[in-house]
Amino acid sequence: MSRVVAALRVTAQHLREAAVSLVRGWRTSALAVATIVAAVFVLGAVLLASATLQRALGQWGRAAELSVYLRGDVADADRRAVERTLRDSPLVGEVTYVDPQQAVSRFTRQFPDLASLVSGPGAIALPASFEARLRDPRAGQAPVTDLASGLARLRGVADVRFDREVIDRLSRVMRVTRLVGYALAAVLALAAALAVLSVVRLSYVARRDEVEILTLVGAPFGAIRGPFIAEGWLQATVGALVAVFALAGAFAAARARYGAEVAAAIGVERVQFLSPTTWVAIVVAAGVLGALAGAAAVQRSIADVT
Repeated sequence: MSRVVAALRVTAQHLREAAVSLVRGWRTSALAVATIVAAVFVLGAVLLASATLQRALGQWGRAAELSVYLRGDVADADRRAVERTLRDSPLVGEVTYVDPQQAVSRFTRQFPDLASLVSGPGAIALPASFEARLRDPRAGQAPVTDLASGLARLRGVADVRFDREVIDRLSRVMRVTRLVGYALAAVLALAAALAVLSVVRLSYVARRDEVEILTLVGAPFGAIRGPFIAEGWLQATVGALVAVFALAGAFAAARARYGAEVAAAIGVERVQFLSPTTWVAIVVAAGVLGALAGAAAVQRSIADVT
C-alpha cells in the first residue's frame, strides 16, 4: 500500500509540474491542444455517424426484404396465388399482408409532414402489398432475384422490390465512407502527436538546466522523464475531453432541432450519442498517444545528458 501511495504522490507531482509548464508556454500548448481537439472531434463524428447508420441498416435488414405490390383491381384469387407463391418458397420465412388502410397509417406515422398526400381530397392511393422476410438474410442474390422475377409475372402484381440489394449497396458505401473518415482521423492524430512532441521538446529545452542538475544529484531516469510524459498525457487528455464535450454539445443541439426528422428518415426510434464506453476509450487512447509522444520527445535528449 505504501508503494502505491508513493507512486500516486510522484504522479501527482509530475502532473503539477506538467500543468505549470503548459501554463507557462500556453501559446505553443494551445496549438497542440487544438490539433488534438480536431483529431478527436473528427474521429468521434465518424464513430457517431457510423454507429447511427449501422443501427439504421440493422433496422432495415430486419424489415421486409421482398415487397410485392398489388394492383388496385387485383382479384382475390390472384392475391391468394401471390401469397401462396411466397409461402411455398423455401427462401421466405415470414409473409405479412398490408392492406391499403395499413399502408396509409404506416406512411402517416413515418412521414407526418407528408400525411396530406395520402389522406383527404385528391390523396394518392397506396396499394396493398405483401412483405416477405427471408429465412436467411445472407441468402444469395440470384435465387431471390429469380423469385422476384417469378412474382412479377403473376397476375395482379404491379411491382416487386428487393430491398436487400439497396441495403447491401448502402453498406458498401458506408464502409468506404467510414474508411475515409478513419484515414482523415489518423492523419489528424499523427499531426496531433507531432504537435505534442514539439511542445514537449520545447519544454525540455526551457528546462534543460534543471534536467542537468537532477542528473548531477543522481535522480533516476524515470523521475527526470516523468514530468515530460505527464505533459504529453495532459495535453492529449485535455484536448480529447474538450473534443468530446464539443461533440456532445453539437450533437445535443442538432438532435433538439433535427433529431425527430433524422430518426424518422432513417427508421430508428431516436438518434443516440456515443456510448460511455466509446468516448472513455477515445479519451484514454488520446492520453496514451500523448504520453508516448511526450516520452519520445525527450528520450534521446535525456539519455545523452545522463
